[in-house]
Amino acid sequence: MNVKIGHEMILASAGSGKTYALVNRYLRLLAMGEDPARVIALTFTRKAAGEFLQKIFIRLTEAAGDEKAAAVLSENIRIEARPSSFYKSLLVALVHEMANLQLGTIDSFFARIVGAFPYELGLTRPHRIMDDFEQGVARAQAMEELMAFGDEDRENEILQLYKELTWGAEEKNVYSLFEDSLKDYHALFLE
Repeated sequence: MNVKIGHEMILASAGSGKTYALVNRYLRLLAMGEDPARVIALTFTRKAAGEFLQKIFIRLTEAAGDEKAAAVLSENIRIEARPSSFYKSLLVALVHEMANLQLGTIDSFFARIVGAFPYELGLTRPHRIMDDFEQGVARAQAMEELMAFGDEDRENEILQLYKELTWGAEEKNVYSLFEDSLKDYHALFLE
């Protein structure tokens, strides 16, 4: 019963119904016989990924326990009307495949790809995505290394950078100035 309905990317602003559309599409794929482990659904944040999974289970659970809810869900996902027993079987299948589901963030998806092919990508040591705390620690270490003057050339280079960042104005907290600039440029780099 595997019917191909193609790939889809949903781009829209906050509050426009992306999660609702994504949940409907995911449930439609399941209802059409697609293996849950073969469907990839990605979002930008962990919160959105969690909401996505929660809403899938809520809607399947409601449809599995009530014929009216089953009819509404069938209509919402644009399939022929199905009884609640059909949605109960989808719910059971989804629970059995929980460990294999591909629902998450874009970052985690690419981290898994990188983890599967580290040598092909030129990585020779373990890697992982840093959380916010670790990112702050790494930034602080980078700042400490930046401020550890080792030779005269590097010291002159740092002082020149400092002058360019302050535009001639005197700043008392050099460390904060560099740290703020590092954050600003990191955000620009990510964009």
